[in-house]
Amino acid sequence: MNFKFGNLFTRLFWGGVKLLSLEQAVLSQLVELFPEQFREILETQLEACNLVQREVDGRALNFYRMVRGRVTREGVPNLPVRSGEVLLLKMTFNLHDRPELIYATMTAIDRQFFCINLSQDLRPIGNYTKIVAQDVTNSWRSGVVGAQHSVHRDKLKCL
Repeated sequence: MNFKFGNLFTRLFWGGVKLLSLEQAVLSQLVELFPEQFREILETQLEACNLVQREVDGRALNFYRMVRGRVTREGVPNLPVRSGEVLLLKMTFNLHDRPELIYATMTAIDRQFFCINLSQDLRPIGNYTKIVAQDVTNSWRSGVVGAQHSVHRDKLKCL
């Protein structure tokens, strides 16, 4: 999975950031836990993104695709969920040597992956590379278009 979103110029010009090692681990785990039948669409959407902005409090990452100075998702396949804001996944995790639990959610807007929200700012602990998923809630099913699908708890793994 590509974790480089944009280049130095685009990050400076549009306020983008490089993902911390821990943010990369969280994103990887969320993608891994996403339903296999929809994962390819999610990965295509992520590959199309060329800008990530971290909210000022550090507790959210917003993913964009910029073309000629404008945000667009034209030509990028849609997730099979309803339009509007759809919570896709909730994950509780901890770091291998820290007992505190951290919460992450993955959200789509208008059928496109848009953000990861976190219960705390990861910048102070951003150099961690391994997380242990404790619990996952598949929230995407409430917004799915078509048949119901499931992801089993046995997909949980340590990165």
